Amino acid sequence: MWNHTGIPAQGSIFRNNENELHYVNNHFDNNSQNDNLPNTVRTLPNMVSFSLPMNRSTRLSYQDSNQNYNLDNDFWISFEQYLKNNYRISSIKPRFLYAKQYHQVLLEGNAQSLILLPNDKRLQVMKALSVLSKFMGCYDIWKEIKERYQLKWSDGNNSLHVFQTIVNNETNYDSMLKWVKDTCLQIPKSYANILIYCTLTGLRADEACQ
Repeated sequence: MWNHTGIPAQGSIFRNNENELHYVNNHFDNNSQNDNLPNTVRTLPNMVSFSLPMNRSTRLSYQDSNQNYNLDNDFWISFEQYLKNNYRISSIKPRFLYAKQYHQVLLEGNAQSLILLPNDKRLQVMKALSVLSKFMGCYDIWKEIKERYQLKWSDGNNSLHVFQTIVNNETNYDSMLKWVKDTCLQIPKSYANILIYCTLTGLRADEACQ
């Protein structure tokens, strides 16, 4: 039944819907009394439950291969020799001791012990672990740990200190040269030559004497 606007009358819609609903209910009741659901439908809950994602391990991918690292006495002897061949004498001892003390950070992937350290000591430990990771061939692991724990090579104040040093009139280039000249006049000539050499080359004192 249609009204003058061309839209079906509401009474007709309700009657049709009621008839269709009554037909569907009767059809479903008859089928449910006589027929069983197909096997594929009955097993659907089981299929869904098996397809749920399995619990993922929180262990890092490299932690299962820690047994490949045999950090015995021979290993540390070789590591110490590696330091002697590639690093300054003054840095060998702290690198070796801190690497031996904190090597579990690389094996376990846990750097919480580093976060609790004072800034200066943490930087020394980080340098030692960086060298150790290169020697062990797992530098990528160290970079991942460093990024995950947001370990920085500075305490965040170095850039401000450099800026203040540049703009500070007491630490500019002219004042530095004046300090070098005044100091060279007050020390023996052999020492003054070393100071001038370091100033021109940028070497540290121990590096200039080697």
